[in-house]
Amino acid sequence: MEIRGCPVRAGEFLMPVIGASNRDPAVFDNPDRLDIGRAENRHLAFALGPHFCLGAPLARLEGQLAIGTITRAFSRLEPAGHAIRRRNFYMRGLECLQLVATAA
Repeated sequence: MEIRGCPVRAGEFLMPVIGASNRDPAVFDNPDRLDIGRAENRHLAFALGPHFCLGAPLARLEGQLAIGTITRAFSRLEPAGHAIRRRNFYMRGLECLQLVATAA
């Protein structure tokens, strides 16, 4: 079979990674850029259909509270070095991100 031009032969190991779907340049303009205000955001972070995450509303609320609290507390945030990414291809994210913060 073939998936978007990539041949997959019988017996080959195939592992879909949901995090990669949220970085599809055919769906997202600038897919590597963090844009929390992206208007068209058809991401799959919480899956879809019968596998949709039951905790999605809570996770969204937690994100809104955390980001709102940070933006009210600090007028400026800047990186203080390089971000250290997790060494796991399946679960994307950062291991460490040091910041310099200026109080609001």
